[in-house]
This record gives sequence, structure tokens and C-alpha cells, in this order.
Amino acid sequence: MRQVQLCKGAIASGVVMLQHVAGVRDDRVSELMLAGGFGNYLSIRSALRIGIIPAGLPESRIRYVGNAAALGAQLALVSEAERNRAEAIARSIDHVSLAAHPDFQDIFVECMNFPRPIGSQT
Repeated sequence: MRQVQLCKGAIASGVVMLQHVAGVRDDRVSELMLAGGFGNYLSIRSALRIGIIPAGLPESRIRYVGNAAALGAQLALVSEAERNRAEAIARSIDHVSLAAHPDFQDIFVECMNFPRPIGSQT
């Protein structure tokens, strides 16, 4: 259970921190892509229920993309246009050191909590 809690805290706090830094509310997120091996085995409903994924994000905006890194590498190898697109995206990225941000520790600790079931008194 502790491993699930740490995983939930790490992923949820990363999402919250990036939204915080970028100033993006849940209703402004047009799509959340779950990638990699972990993403493929993650139930969207369960992830929403325990708070890994922001509760304000509708299931319709969440999708699985599989091994996105491998697919991106393949596209860059076979398509000059995709390679140029990837280079342009890489140049426009701002690095955010989550652990170094002054709000990270508080957000991480808060994100380790599981939501209470509806109607729960404790």
C-alpha cells in the first residue's frame, strides 16, 4: 500500500506542480496522455478515484498512447518533417525542477493523501 501511496504522491504532485507553474487549471487541459508500461496498466477510473489524475479532468480527455518514446524515435528516424517538428518542440521546452520549487514539498505531502469516499465522515 505504501508503494501505491508514494507512486500516487509522485505522479499527482508532478501534475499539480506543472499546472501550478504553467498556470493551467484542470478545465484548460485538453488531453492527458498516459504513456509507457505503467500508463498501459493503469485503469483511468481507478487513477481518478485515488487521485493520481486530477479529479476535474473528464475521462473523455484521457487516453493511452503506449510506448510514446519508441514511436517518437521511429517517426523521427523515418520522417524529416517529424524530426524537424521534434527539434522545434525541444527548443520551446522550459525545464522545471519540481523538487527545487519552494512549493513542491507541501504539494507532494498533500498529494500522498487519498481522497475520502463520498459520504465518509472520517
